[in-house]
Amino acid sequence: MLLFTELPLQQMLREIRDAHFPEIERLPPVYFIGQTSLAQITDSPAPTIYLHAILNAPEVPNFVFSFILKHELLHLRIPPRQLDGRWTSHPPEFFDQQRQLAPEASAAWDWIWRNLGPYLHERPQLERLDVRRKPLNVRRPAEWVLQPSKFGIFRPPVPASSVSPPGPTAAAAEPSEAASRPPWRSC
Repeated sequence: MLLFTELPLQQMLREIRDAHFPEIERLPPVYFIGQTSLAQITDSPAPTIYLHAILNAPEVPNFVFSFILKHELLHLRIPPRQLDGRWTSHPPEFFDQQRQLAPEASAAWDWIWRNLGPYLHERPQLERLDVRRKPLNVRRPAEWVLQPSKFGIFRPPVPASSVSPPGPTAAAAEPSEAASRPPWRSC
């Protein structure tokens, strides 16, 4: 598949690995495919990152890819484990580290929901976010953003200060509401 992203993802992945994941010796390849989930990483036989083809567009900001790639690489560092008798891919320590590694999380989630919301479907039991083949049938394009619960989209409000990618401000260092969301809100 042709890449329509602004920055080569392997270059971005290399920079993220060098800065945050030095223990990962071999970079996993990144592919855009028509899968069900927004993003995922597999580790068998070798780690591979799969992104849904809906993200393969020049309009997707780099901070969205940065957040998703950090999230997926974090799965290599923190494996799934049992929590209260149930297996989870996102134990509490996963989100603790994600808050430290990805200050852009809130801005990324805001962009994802505002731009892809009608196509998204939360699957809490599977701890994932799926992409629908067809968008929700919405009469007015902004209606699903203004009244998300009317369309089965339940998400916490994103602070207005996090709409753009975080800069070198003190606010960016504080944990955001989006970064502390329940595990199933991850990619």
